[in-house]
Amino acid sequence: MLDLQNAKGAKRERGWWLTDPSSNREAFGMVLHRKGGTWTVARTLIGSPAEKAGIVAGEHFISVDGYEVGGGKGDMLELQRLMALDSSPSHQVTFQGNAGTLTRELTKASLRQLLEYEYDNGGSHLDTCVGCRTCRPVTIGATDCSSGCPGNYCTVA
Repeated sequence: MLDLQNAKGAKRERGWWLTDPSSNREAFGMVLHRKGGTWTVARTLIGSPAEKAGIVAGEHFISVDGYEVGGGKGDMLELQRLMALDSSPSHQVTFQGNAGTLTRELTKASLRQLLEYEYDNGGSHLDTCVGCRTCRPVTIGATDCSSGCPGNYCTVA
């Protein structure tokens, strides 16, 4: 088991996502942080549908198929539950970025497979988490890193 006190420079265990029940779902492959009520793309997972669609860090996540989140609107947990119940292979996802509001068609993929590919291709290197690389040496749960960054909530969508 990983000693969190000595995480820097330590070789981490591979594959926490293989046993984490919350990683057994479909996702777009992007890491979102909620800051000030707005969900912002922290990064995309390597090889993910989000990366292939050209989503970049800093874009604000607005909605999926018209269901808006953040800013007193819909709830991210509810959106994740709705997505889990939906059998559609792809969705219209809207972002606000430097180029204005953009809607992209994103295909869902297995989160576990996305995280495994990410790990195999250098996305999870030491001293960072496989989820977002910004605040933790490890990720506790595929969808909740809220204890990692003070004042920040993180999700892998």
